[in-house]
Amino acid sequence: MEGEEVQDAELYVERLSEEDSEAPWMNLTVGSEHFSCTTCHLVLDGYELLQEAGLPSDFADIGDIGDYIDSGEYGND
Repeated sequence: MEGEEVQDAELYVERLSEEDSEAPWMNLTVGSEHFSCTTCHLVLDGYELLQEAGLPSDFADIGDIGDYIDSGEYGND
């Protein structure tokens, strides 16, 4: 499954041990737009085809926190 529209994003922060720094990531829900099978080479491109095939309208993914949270730095120095 592939898609570009992020429908929901939740921030998660995990500290693995006292010595480690925090490891933040974004848990994403992405709208389904494209499906391709590496085995049979079937390609379904578009929401209507995915819906007709009974595939989910969205899927879970993990994103980089820097892509979704503004750090306030614009690099205009």
